[in-house]
Amino acid sequence: MIRNFVGTSDLAKYDVAIGSYLPEGQEDWSAQIDEAFEQIKDRLRQKNIVSRLMGLPIDLNRGTEMQSGENLLVELTKTGSYTGVHVKGMDGFRRFAVNISVMTGSGSFSFSLQGSNDVDVKDSEEPENWVTIQTLAVSSIGEHCFVFQDEFKYYRLVLSITGTDSSVTYQAGIYETYQDRWVIWLSLSLIYRMISKGVDDAWLRKAQDAFAMFENSFESYPFVYDLNGDNIPESTELHSATIRFFR
Repeated sequence: MIRNFVGTSDLAKYDVAIGSYLPEGQEDWSAQIDEAFEQIKDRLRQKNIVSRLMGLPIDLNRGTEMQSGENLLVELTKTGSYTGVHVKGMDGFRRFAVNISVMTGSGSFSFSLQGSNDVDVKDSEEPENWVTIQTLAVSSIGEHCFVFQDEFKYYRLVLSITGTDSSVTYQAGIYETYQDRWVIWLSLSLIYRMISKGVDDAWLRKAQDAFAMFENSFESYPFVYDLNGDNIPESTELHSATIRFFR
């Protein structure tokens, strides 16, 4: 299911002064961001697109030869350091997220996402050359994530646990980031329009410009759509201008 990862700090990448526009008594722009996300889902429904079939992540705990029986990431429990098997990357998947449900013991936990561009790798084999993209040091339950820039052909997760009598239960995946710009531009448009005081003031023009950027990205960015409902992003695809079907 499509999810929203955008927060107020993400808006600041497009408007550095966005925090100074907050109304008195409002701590962040989460209400406007949430509204933008709901409006986006409404637009998807108008196109007869089921949001449940969008936003499907690459499961880092599910090997290339494993099947998916339900629309959930595989959950693993580990009591020691662990290196996962490789998974195939896909264009536009640039957000790594790990969701911790249980942590025990006094040890420390870190999750490293690694990438490889080795060629001619069979599903039953593992790439030999790996680069660490980024590492998350995790000390609490909940979801932790980051966005990375360089994309790779293959990915794997490396878990490091130090200390004794420690364990962690987690899910891990890589998500598409195309929808971030949808949410950011539409959120900015809603915010600027809310601030606007006149018929044609600078804020209204900023709102119109942001909305135009939203519409352009909404109508042009291809995304994964799990047409056959098997819960696995696949490489066999049909293309159109606004949607990338997988079956």
